[in-house]
Formats: sequence, structure tokens, C-alpha cells
Amino acid sequence: MSALAGIVRLEGAVVDPADMSRMIQALTLYGKDAQHLWQQQNVAMAHLLFRTTPEDDYDQQPLLSQAITLTFAGRIDNREELIKALAIPVQEAKQMADSAIVLAAFTQWGVASFARLVGEFALAIWDANAKRLLLCRDLSGGRPLYWHLQNNFFAYASMPKGLFALGRIPIQINEERLADFLVNLPLTGAQSLYQHIQRVEPGHYLVLEQGQVRDVCFHRYDPERRIELPSDDDYVEAFKEKFEEAVRCRLRSRGGIGSQLSSGFDSSTVTAMAAKLLGEQQLTAFTARPSADFSEEIPKGAHADEFPLAALLAARHANISHVAVRAKGGLLDELNSIIHYSDRPFKNLANLGWWQALLDDASARGIRVMLTGQQGNMGLSWDGSALLPNLLARGEVHGWVQEAIATRQVAGWSWKRIVYNSIEPFLPDAMWQIIDQWRGQPNSLARYSAIHPQFAQQMAIRQRAQLAGHDLNFRGFSDSRAVRCNVLHSMAEVGDNRMATLAKTGIELRDPTADLRFLEFCLAIPEAQFMRKGQNRFLLKRAYGQMLPQAILECKTKGFQGADWKAQVIASQAEIRTVLARCVASPLASRTIDLEGLNRLIEAYVTNQKSSSFNRTKLLQGISAGQFILHVENQNRQLL
Repeated sequence: MSALAGIVRLEGAVVDPADMSRMIQALTLYGKDAQHLWQQQNVAMAHLLFRTTPEDDYDQQPLLSQAITLTFAGRIDNREELIKALAIPVQEAKQMADSAIVLAAFTQWGVASFARLVGEFALAIWDANAKRLLLCRDLSGGRPLYWHLQNNFFAYASMPKGLFALGRIPIQINEERLADFLVNLPLTGAQSLYQHIQRVEPGHYLVLEQGQVRDVCFHRYDPERRIELPSDDDYVEAFKEKFEEAVRCRLRSRGGIGSQLSSGFDSSTVTAMAAKLLGEQQLTAFTARPSADFSEEIPKGAHADEFPLAALLAARHANISHVAVRAKGGLLDELNSIIHYSDRPFKNLANLGWWQALLDDASARGIRVMLTGQQGNMGLSWDGSALLPNLLARGEVHGWVQEAIATRQVAGWSWKRIVYNSIEPFLPDAMWQIIDQWRGQPNSLARYSAIHPQFAQQMAIRQRAQLAGHDLNFRGFSDSRAVRCNVLHSMAEVGDNRMATLAKTGIELRDPTADLRFLEFCLAIPEAQFMRKGQNRFLLKRAYGQMLPQAILECKTKGFQGADWKAQVIASQAEIRTVLARCVASPLASRTIDLEGLNRLIEAYVTNQKSSSFNRTKLLQGISAGQFILHVENQNRQLL
């Protein structure tokens, strides 16, 4: 995994070793195995190693090659492809860390090498001849990288705390980014959650040269790319080939391998494929369950306990050890800790209790790699739901009629639902608002967001959403490629939480469903491969229908993660009220968060009043944002 830090003094002054020492000390929790520093007059680069793959035993960063100095944090998943292209002898490659292969690729292809790297990474390269610094992140966003420039002083670090350790950068929240968090807008652009700190965007590299910073996008998901294969069978074979490779290349580990197994398609398929590829090696699958005395009402179309279905999958494989975990402690017990490690508010507070219990259990069992399926909905298990409106948009009325009839017969959709799904993307805003009112769901930020109304107006939230390509109406769509590309770009900011997980538990999270090669294939093939004759997830079921239990394939409900969240809220009400009271005393929190609304929601839950999933989002994200603000303000008090 590892972490990076560095300083460039643009006026030519020698870098103060004390500055680098403070940065290294702040980041050591993300690179506990080794810390190394390279310095040459006005440039200093540090690498902090956390070994997660067998090849990391050979890592000796920073790496030097003539005028080039490289530091690399992450993992390369197409090692074999690069080794072959670079003509590296196989025996030599066995003792090469991923960083050494990256250096060889850069030496051979320059900045064009970045687009040829598949994996999760951030890197820094200093070219002494050109007096140029390059900072780069892969498209998945799995490894963060931040930077600061002021008064001829440039610094970068894997996490904001590495930059704050310098003592010259105010710890100040970026209010625009705070507003984005409160209304679930995607994090796009170079701004970070902090004033005075910028981020290298996923799929971009930064050039620092002659005192100027230049940003270059080298990779994006392309909604215009098309793949046309001769037959349905060819799509299935290509799908299987790419997914199997996506799982296989993520099994390199210096310890045990685990998977987060729910009752859904994505984690089930990832777990089954990993078990197959591991052969006799054990795979430990972890499934979260609600509390033993759980009796709360759950949303329609959901099931609370995912363990029984997950157990059917686990029972098919002799090498799977299946473990049930339950949330422990109060709702807020882990929140401050995760904010400290990730330098950001936690988005899905309802899941934090069981997720941390799962990771703690896995860590105690020696698990060092945890497989997930977080982005499966965009590729592996894409349901093809845009097919009906897509057919209408293309004017294929006859095809729409055939597919509508099949959807009615096979999926059991009502004609009302079929028509609504088909025309929903084309409704004007005015019509959409009328429908929302008729359904009793007025399109209001207050319905699901804890943002203070005046702050929302000040931040021009609706205009910001429009610029970000985000539809606050949550309507359907006809062009699934464009929408999925936008969703993937907005999801590409998982690095901070992955760094936090590694630091807290020693576990690296890996998501085969986020494999670049696999996702780009899924985005480029026809929508009809995902939905056909009323069958959704048509491609997944053809490819892996025999691998998954029939009960999972035919399940009509969806697992409701963190189902016992309301009980945790009630049990933690005193602590939550304390946080909200402290937020009232905070000028920033009281101005940006609807604290009165959150207190009303707490009262509603305590008195067992009926609530919606929108209320859950509003309450829990509001609490997380408030605790984040208090955390930052406490840091500033400690510096006084």
C-alpha cells in the first residue's frame, strides 16, 4: 500500500530535514514496515512502505535511474503484461517489486506509461535533468495524493495530515466540498475537503515545472467506446475471461485472504471465483448479520439477514470458511477514529459498526487482503435497466414492444411500471416535480440532506449539481453508458478510506469489480447483453449462473446492510445529542448543518415514529459531517 511525501523548494533553497521528518512521522501509520528518504538540495522525496504483496519484500524505494527518482504507492495488476512488453527476463521479474516495473515502464515510455499501468497506485517522479516533478494517480482513485503550493514551496503527501504536519498550512475546511458531502454530490475537480490543499484527480497527472503547475488527464471512462462481437457466446466468453483475470491478479498476498460476502450477486460471484482460483488455499468469507434480537421493520423489497443466502454460496466450496459478524459498540464508537485515519467524514455511518467488526475479526485471523464487490453494479451485475428507454430513444418501437411484453411476462412488471420506466428519463423538470408532489415525495434537499437551507442557497447547490452532471431529481436514464461513466468517476475517491483501513487493521481492500479492463469492457458492450426478454443481469446469469446458488439467482429482495442501525441510534442517543449540542456551539457546524432537523429526527426515532430511508441518510450523514467539523476544530485548538 505505502505512502508518499515530498517537498520541492522552487527558489532553490535546501529542503529543511525537519520538515520531512514531521511529514514522515505523521504518515508512518500508513507505512509501518519501512521509511526511506532521498534528498538532493531543493528536492526531497520520502517513501513509507506497508508490505501487502510477496514482491514488496524486494521494494527498496525511492528508486533511482540516472536522472530519475521514483516513489510509488500501490499495486500493479498487469505485471505479466508489462514484464513481457518490457522484455524483462522472467527470473529477474520474480524479484522485482511493482515499483521497479513502473520505473522500467517510465524509462521506456515516459508519461505514456501511465495509461499502460493497470492497478491502484499513486506515484511521484523527479526528473533532475528537466527539473520537473510528476505526480500521478490511476483512474480508480484507490490511492490518494494531495499537494500544496505557496510562496515557492511545493509539498505533496498521500494524506492531508502529512501536509498539515509541516505547520505552515491552516487546517481549514473547504465549505464548498463540505456542502457537496452533505448533498451527496460527486467529488470532482482538484479541490479537496480542505482549503489550501489540492488533490491529484484520479486518471490525472500533475506537472510541476519552472514554478508552474499543469494538470493532464491521461485516462477517463469513454461512453462513446463500442465493442461489437459476433455472437452472444463471444460476449459471455470475453466477460468471463476478463473477470477471472480481475480476481486472479488481486490474490497476491503476504497473509490470509478474505472476502466480504453478502447475499448479492457481486460479492457472491467474487467470492466464488476467488475460491475456485485459490484451489486448496483457504478463503475466509465474512457476512454481517443484524443483532440477534433484531425485530425492526425494514424497507419493502429488502431482507435484513444476509447470512442464510451467503451460507448457501459458502457451502459449495470446501476451501471457504464462513464467518458471521455483528456490529459491536455504539453508533459513534468508531466514528472519531475513522475520521482521524481518513482525514474526512465517513459517508455510510449505518454500516460502520458491522464493517469495523468485520475488519477487526479478519485482522485477528491474519487476513491481509479483503476482496469486495463495491463497483459491481456498474459492470458485473449491471441490470440493463436502461434498455426500455434506450430503445425508445433510438426510435426502435417494435423492439420496445417486444421487450416490454417480455418484461411483463418474465419479470412481472406492471404496465404502469414499464411505461414509467420507459418515459421517465424524458420528462421535463416541471413534470417531474408534479409527479414527486403527487407521490408525496417533494423534490427537496431537506428530504434527504442535513445541509442547512441557507447554506445550500449560499453554495448554489442546484447549479453545482448541474455543473457536475448530477441529477438531484434522481430520475431514470436512457444512456446507461454515460451515466455509469459519471457514476464511476464520482466513485473514484475511495483511497482515503482504504488508507484508513490499512492503518487501523493492516488489511488491504481490493475490488475485482473495479478492474479497469473489466469495467471498460462492460461499459462498451450493448445494453441488450445485460437485459434480454425480460431477464435482467442477463450477461452475469449466462456467465456464472451455474456458479451461484439458485436461491441467490431467484431472490427478489435486496440485502439491507446495517439493518439494525435504528437500534444503534436509539442506544447511542445520549452521545448523539452531545455531538449535536457541541455542533450548536460551533460557528461552522451551526451555519452549515440543519441541527434542528437532526434533533427532530432523533426524537422521532426514540419515540418510534415512522421514518424513511431518506431520513436515515439525512441523520447519519449530518452526524458524520458534524463530528468531522468538531474533529478539525479540536485539531486547531491543539495547535494554539
